[in-house]
Amino acid sequence: MMIWSVSFFLHFFWEMIQVPLFIGMAEASHGDVVWLCTRATVGDANIALLAYGAAALVTKDGFWIQGPWRGRTLGTFLAAGLLITVLFEAWATGTGDRWQYSESMPVLPITGTGAAPLLQWSLIPPLSLYALRWMYSGWIEQREQDQRRLEQQVVALRQRKAAFEKQQRVNDQLKAKVQQLETELSVKNELLDRLSAGNNSDEVNRVS
Repeated sequence: MMIWSVSFFLHFFWEMIQVPLFIGMAEASHGDVVWLCTRATVGDANIALLAYGAAALVTKDGFWIQGPWRGRTLGTFLAAGLLITVLFEAWATGTGDRWQYSESMPVLPITGTGAAPLLQWSLIPPLSLYALRWMYSGWIEQREQDQRRLEQQVVALRQRKAAFEKQQRVNDQLKAKVQQLETELSVKNELLDRLSAGNNSDEVNRVS
C-alpha cells in the first residue's frame, strides 16, 4: 500500500495544479475542487497500484522496487499507467462524461487525450518510485542488518553445536575408557581375592 499512498500524495498536488485546464473547475467552490481532485487522485493511485502490479507480474517480484531497476520493469510500469490513462481519459471525456478539457488544454490529435494527464503519468510515477525507494532505503538497510545479525547468530550456534558434539564424543570416549578401567579393576580385584584366599589356605595347612 506504500505505492498507493505515495502516489496519492504526489498526484493530488498535480490534480490541484491542473484545475484551470478543465471546464467548470475554475468557477467551482474550493470545497468542490478539493473533493473532485481527491476523487480523481484516488483513481490515479489505483492506476499506479495496477501499473506496479503489472511490473511485479513481469519480474515475478512484488518488491522489485528494492532491487536494481531494469528497463523492462520500468517500461512495463510506465506503459501500463499511460495505457490505462489514455483509455480512461477517452472514456471520461466521451461516453462517461466525467469531465471536459478547457480550451487551454493541449490534446493529442489522434486519441484526443489531454497533454496534462499524459505529462502527469510521465513525471509523477518515476518521482513516486524514487520517493518510495528512498522511504524503503532505511527499512531495507535495517532488514539487511537484521539478516546479517541472524546469519552471525546461526554461525555461532553451529559452532557451539560442533563444539558440543566434539565434547560429547570426548565424553563418550572417556566413559568408554572408564568402563574399560572398571572392568580391568574388577578383574584385578577378583584375581587379588583369589590370591589372598590361596595364601590364607597355605598358611592354614602349614599351621595344621
